[in-house]
Amino acid sequence: DKPWRDEISKRDAKILKLQEAASNQEVRLREAVEAIEPVRIEGERKLKAAEDRAEQIQQEVFVLQEELEEVKEQWELEVAQAKEVHHKEVLKLQIKMHEIEA
Repeated sequence: DKPWRDEISKRDAKILKLQEAASNQEVRLREAVEAIEPVRIEGERKLKAAEDRAEQIQQEVFVLQEELEEVKEQWELEVAQAKEVHHKEVLKLQIKMHEIEA
């Protein structure tokens, strides 16, 4: 009888030790999972902030492109008007030069 009891008590002790180890592992796993959540939340917050900033920058770029186009159109109009005015002045001066030479 005694060898069986010793064997059973050794196995019981081993089972108890394994159960304690499993319980400790479960606690550590729970703690690890709980530690991940704040990191995930912070990562999502930073990602959202970066996405919002990227969207804001895209909107600013669009507005600046529109303004640039307006300035370009205005500049092209002013250049065309200046060329026309100066072309007329050049023609008048050429006529005067021909009159003087004649």
